[in-house]
Amino acid sequence: MAIVDAFVSTGTLAVMAQYGLNWNWRVAIAVTVVFNIATDLFMTMLITWAIIRSQWFWLAVPIMSYPPPPPHVVQFIVDNYVVVVELIELGSDGALFGLLTPTTHVAAPFGKTADKIINAHFHSLQVKKMLARSTKLAAALRPQTSKLLSRSFAHRVNMVLKEDVTKLGYRGDEVSVKAGYARNYLYPEKLAVYATDANRQKFKMDQESVDEVQQEKEHELEAIIYHLSNIEVDFKRHTPAKTDVKLTSEVNAQNISDMLEKNYGVIVGVARIDLPTPIKTLGSHTVKVRVDDAIEAEFAAGAVETEDADASEDDKKKGASKKKWTFRYKHIRHLRMATRSSARTAAKKVSSKTTQKGKAATKTTHHIQWRGKQITLFESRVYELISTIPEGKVSTYGGVAQALQSGPRCVGQALRKNPFAPEVPCHRVVAASLGIGGFQGSTGEDSPCIQKKRTLLAKEGVNFTADHRIDAACVHEFKEAEIE
Repeated sequence: MAIVDAFVSTGTLAVMAQYGLNWNWRVAIAVTVVFNIATDLFMTMLITWAIIRSQWFWLAVPIMSYPPPPPHVVQFIVDNYVVVVELIELGSDGALFGLLTPTTHVAAPFGKTADKIINAHFHSLQVKKMLARSTKLAAALRPQTSKLLSRSFAHRVNMVLKEDVTKLGYRGDEVSVKAGYARNYLYPEKLAVYATDANRQKFKMDQESVDEVQQEKEHELEAIIYHLSNIEVDFKRHTPAKTDVKLTSEVNAQNISDMLEKNYGVIVGVARIDLPTPIKTLGSHTVKVRVDDAIEAEFAAGAVETEDADASEDDKKKGASKKKWTFRYKHIRHLRMATRSSARTAAKKVSSKTTQKGKAATKTTHHIQWRGKQITLFESRVYELISTIPEGKVSTYGGVAQALQSGPRCVGQALRKNPFAPEVPCHRVVAASLGIGGFQGSTGEDSPCIQKKRTLLAKEGVNFTADHRIDAACVHEFKEAEIE
């Protein structure tokens, strides 16, 4: 009934707004009443005269048991939109409401009379047979409902995710999805594979490997934090006056990064050093360093001390004395989680001796004598390690750096200082692609450095491939004894 009401109301409004505003209101009311009765009789007579007898047809019994709403809707629209629009004027309010009252109820006697006369024959059907009709309807709808529900769960497949998918699962999870979603999106985008026994076993092993890598990464981060070492980086700066704590030359993140890499081989990107403004004064400072994208740790810069250096007569004449500014910077050394002795780790740390006021600062030298040359401690470790590479074998910059727990760039800088020294076989260290790289920026096959390096390796029995690269069988793996 609600659906019929909506259609009749909408249609009546459209027709009356388009064509009926100039109609005679008396004729409109009469036509409306006749239309109401004709509609009621038509619906009822379809059943009475056995034209249509079906449980699926909307019977006249529920329609005619009370005055049907659709005619009243039509009558209400005619009364209010035709009569009111035409007749309402100033001073005609009483006549208007007098006309609305009889026209509103003019169809009521006809509707009730038709209901009593016609629907009396359907009273028993309405009371006794309603249960039978509802039972038949339920019996017909039950299988259709079950079929619809079964179709909603049909055509689903199990997939094993190769990557993390939002609102679906993580890598390695087995999920049940619709076949179309798997066929048109997950599989073509290489986000998942079908859950066969082989794929389940494969990605189960991959998941274990990923877990191991993740666990190793967590261990590395723990090791980095655990091996937090005090690395002293010394900067010499002038101050305008002896009692002034303001520096004439600031210390920025780039200075700190360069000094760490130069003296200790610790590569720290400038972007990871959180120093919004350069340090311009003496005192205690705190510097933040991002160890990992998800971890931000604070590192105390330590006590920034001022010490009076021994001033010469010329310096005394100049007035202001020089001050030594010591920046003690705590940094995490990027170490892998490995079984290294604590004694060896402690040997890498370099400490400065404290000095008394009025005396020259005593600083531990960072250079050592190695085979007649003055080199840094890190360079000596690089040379000692590559000296263990046998003839006919090579290593990569990354392999040496991994053994020394440092960076390939630091290893390359150390090797450039002694490219072809007889006692230092620097030519046995090549690029990760197993291509021969020259020293001091030399590139290209025509470079004298590369030709010399190739000649030395060929004499030692190193094999080359057709594309002028070193055979992978000639790569040397460092052992624990060699590293120690």
